[in-house]
Formats: sequence, C-alpha cells, structure tokens
Amino acid sequence: MKWSVYFLFLLVPAIAGGASFTQVGVGGDFVSRQDRLYFARWDGSLTALDIESGEPVLRARGDFWGSLRDVPEGLLVLGYWRWRLLDWDTLHELQGKDRVYSSQYRNEIVVYDDGYGHFTALRLQTDEVLWTFSRPGAVSLRIDGEHVLLHCSGRYGYGTPVIVLLDLFTGEEIF
Repeated sequence: MKWSVYFLFLLVPAIAGGASFTQVGVGGDFVSRQDRLYFARWDGSLTALDIESGEPVLRARGDFWGSLRDVPEGLLVLGYWRWRLLDWDTLHELQGKDRVYSSQYRNEIVVYDDGYGHFTALRLQTDEVLWTFSRPGAVSLRIDGEHVLLHCSGRYGYGTPVIVLLDLFTGEEIF
C-alpha cells in the first residue's frame, strides 16, 4: 500500500503533463524620456516602450534591479549591490560598479559603500573619484542637498553608534 501511494504521486504529473509559466511585471519605478518609457522588470531586464504605441523598442537582459534616474550622462540604475550608467539609445553600459551598496546620486555624483565601511564619491561625467571615507560597522547612507549623512551602528555588537555628516563635494567631515 505504501509504495502504491508514492507511485501514484509520481505517475499523476507524468500523465497530466507538467507545465510552468513565468509572469514578469514591473520591478520598480520608471522613467519617461522623449518618446520612450523605460522600466525594469522583475526578471532583471530593462525595457523601453514607444510612448505612442506601447510597442517595445529596446530590451536589455541583465541585472537591472533598482531605481532608475534620468541624469545628464544617461540612464542611471541604482541597485542594492551595483550601479549602472546606460546609454539611452542602446541601453549599453557606459559605466558601472559591482559589489557596492547603498548607491545614491545627487548633483552628478554617485556615492556608494563597498560593504566594509569604505565610501567613495564619484563624479559621473569625468569618472573622477572626488573623495573616499572609511568608517567600519553597519552603515546607512543618505544624501540631501550638498551633504552626506552616515549612520554607523557600531561593529558586530560593540562600538558606539555614530552619526557623521560629510560635504558631498569634498568629503570633509562636518561632524
């Protein structure tokens, strides 16, 4: 009896014919520019649609997770573990960085963390590193106006939480 029940569970899917499907929706925000609408999908691809017809114009496969930003240099994708700058017309990568976290953009500058408390500010237009700053521990990063706010929560259960305010353009520690 025991083996016949297992055999039945194995036989039913074979007779019924197994099928699977994938439903891929919009995986974040979108950006409209000129006559196109750009959005990331849950499968990591990036799609551009013609605004008038709704027909796909471009599609790029990859890991395009995150927020999309219309910046002077191109289409900026700020993901959790990477950032990418893409050409509007081809969706080819112009610049990018992997294994970085908390990437944020303001005033043509991307600020990111390497996951070990080392921060870098990069000017997109020139690919110039403006400054670096190190503060070990779990850190959250926010940019507002011309300032970068870091909240350092200590390191693995010891250490004192610290809030650091930096100048966005120079990396100078304000407090």
